[in-house]
Amino acid sequence: MAGRSRRGYLGVIADILRVGLGVPLKTDIVYKANLNFNVATKYIDELVEKGLLRIPHHSRRVYETTEKGREFLEKHRELSQLLV
Repeated sequence: MAGRSRRGYLGVIADILRVGLGVPLKTDIVYKANLNFNVATKYIDELVEKGLLRIPHHSRRVYETTEKGREFLEKHRELSQLLV
């Protein structure tokens, strides 16, 4: 659907994982992925649980996209290109 302005579930995940490539704080994810704090927290917790995002430094609440998360981003990009 050309011109869709709303992201779906997988689009939000892809946005968070893209931000996670830079090892951001949760606040950075909220702003850069354009989410509210509560929604971001739910997604982040799910992505950590599924192994797509990890917390590399326990003293600072930063996040990092894992290799599995990078694979997801590549597949998401490939599928998105099929729709254009």
